[in-house]
Amino acid sequence: MPLRLGIRSKLFLVSLGLILLSLAVVYSYARPILDRSITARIRADLQIRLELIALQVGSAPIPESDRAGYYRLLGSLSQRAHGRVTLVKEDGTVIADSEVPPELLYKVENHRSRPEIVDALQLGIGTSTRDSATLRRSMMYVALPLQRPGSVRWVARLAMPLLEVDRAVAGLHVALSIGALLGLLCAVFMSSVAAHLAARNVRLLTRAARKMVQGDLGAPAQPAGEDEIALLGRDLTQLAQSLSVALRNLLEERDLLNSVLLGMREGVLLLDSQLRIALLNPALCEMLDVVASSSLTGHPIAELVHDEKLLNQLQTYLTAAAATQRLEIQTPFAKSRRLLVQQTQLLGPRAGWLLVFIDVTELRRLEQLRRDFVANASHELRTPVAAVRSALETLRLSASQEPQSAERFLDIIERNAERLHRLVDDLLDLSRIESQQFRVELAPQDVPEILVHALTLFESRAHHKGIALEIAAEEDLPPVNADRRAVDQVLSNLIDNAIKYCPSGSRVQIHARAVVVEKSAAEEAAGAQSAAPTPAIEIAVTDNGPGIAAEHLPRLFERFYRVDAGRSREVGGTGLGLAIVRSLVDAMGGSVAAVSQVGSGSSFRFVLPAVAPLASPVRSGS
Repeated sequence: MPLRLGIRSKLFLVSLGLILLSLAVVYSYARPILDRSITARIRADLQIRLELIALQVGSAPIPESDRAGYYRLLGSLSQRAHGRVTLVKEDGTVIADSEVPPELLYKVENHRSRPEIVDALQLGIGTSTRDSATLRRSMMYVALPLQRPGSVRWVARLAMPLLEVDRAVAGLHVALSIGALLGLLCAVFMSSVAAHLAARNVRLLTRAARKMVQGDLGAPAQPAGEDEIALLGRDLTQLAQSLSVALRNLLEERDLLNSVLLGMREGVLLLDSQLRIALLNPALCEMLDVVASSSLTGHPIAELVHDEKLLNQLQTYLTAAAATQRLEIQTPFAKSRRLLVQQTQLLGPRAGWLLVFIDVTELRRLEQLRRDFVANASHELRTPVAAVRSALETLRLSASQEPQSAERFLDIIERNAERLHRLVDDLLDLSRIESQQFRVELAPQDVPEILVHALTLFESRAHHKGIALEIAAEEDLPPVNADRRAVDQVLSNLIDNAIKYCPSGSRVQIHARAVVVEKSAAEEAAGAQSAAPTPAIEIAVTDNGPGIAAEHLPRLFERFYRVDAGRSREVGGTGLGLAIVRSLVDAMGGSVAAVSQVGSGSSFRFVLPAVAPLASPVRSGS
């Protein structure tokens, strides 16, 4: 039911309207009259000032040729008259000007055609308002003729910027406006007092409605009576109750939606029909390397995707015909990701697109690793299998005819069978380590004992090949915190490689020294208790063999990677030894690296935590 105004409310509104209308009429009528009056008064004031200036100039004993003297005189008069003073001959030549130095008067145009000069010479006084060609601003001019003894008539002119006139007029307007405002405030106050006495119930409902706007949906107070205001109060109470239920449901749904969006690992982006951002979640901001901010809402998608190529991909994808097609993109940022994008076109009043970004970087990496592993393993298995089959076929054909060659083919079969056995063993070891079936048991291990044991295993083989094995370890090394089986296997693989690839006469040394390992920024951020370096033991297997080119060093610890594939197969390598080394060292909480130079040998180093503090360690990598 519409609210019916009482008589007091109607009187208040009518009186207020009449007051406003009256003020508007009076102001509209009085303003131009006052403007003209103020302007005329300022013009008359300028005329009086100019008459006084004309008297002083006319009586000044300054010859006409002394332009500098007139410039000084006009400057003094200009300051006292608060305006620009100009002397002009009857022919329009400017004799002096308070704002133009004598040496620049030649630039001033002839003033004979100026309207105030023409009127002064013809009528005895001239006035005008226009822009000054010299000063580049609007001015009000007043000119009077000036007769000097023994010379032609001059004209004295006084100019004032219209800004001064405008200030005076504006001041009058302000005074008029303040008076009108005060009158309006008085009228409003009187009307408000009358309405206040007659509208207690209305105020009661107004306070209740204001609380509802601020979110307080408690039951409003009920006005007494059965009139329209009381009926409105009851309706307002029912409305507040309905809104309270609806708002509670909406808040629950909003909180649920926010929790889902915040908890999703997938990125969510909602765009309107103009490709402006309507909604996004933090996971998407992380994927696209932007700062998570609600300020992106309402902005074009270009504010979110800064790479032009990626932006074009998404825009083309959105405008394609298929409404639920998929797109896979590669982000161009430092932390590159592969994202699978699924879009759904939304129809209806809020038409747009819903895009879900799924990070498939790890999935694609694992798929590539699987393909590489299958290809490399197949290639590694194919060679010995082919050799065994070829030897068997040859042996079958020639065993009866050439018995003496049977032994050579049996050697080939045995050698390749052993190679297959090592390859399968290495694959099984690597699989157990990476699937964590091989669990390391960390315990204090004596470093010299480990080195001597490793040297003993390969001493005979090294002597047979003519390679010297040496141990160079620091004294009083503390125990290393490691798994004995894992350390033995790491050292065995490194020493075995050194002996394999070094020619006769080479020297292989096993070094051990105390070092300290600086904590990384990631470890400190993860909550490390102290930023102090960690004591550790570095063990290195160094040789003076042929060395490895620098471009191969970053990939040495990859599975099946070989610097020289032919040479590796010739000496019986499987391509998995260094991968096993890295996996074992990582499992024990250490690190491994390779340093080499072609022609100068190689050094494979791994660092493991020490059990006790070190007396005088060096920095890791020094």
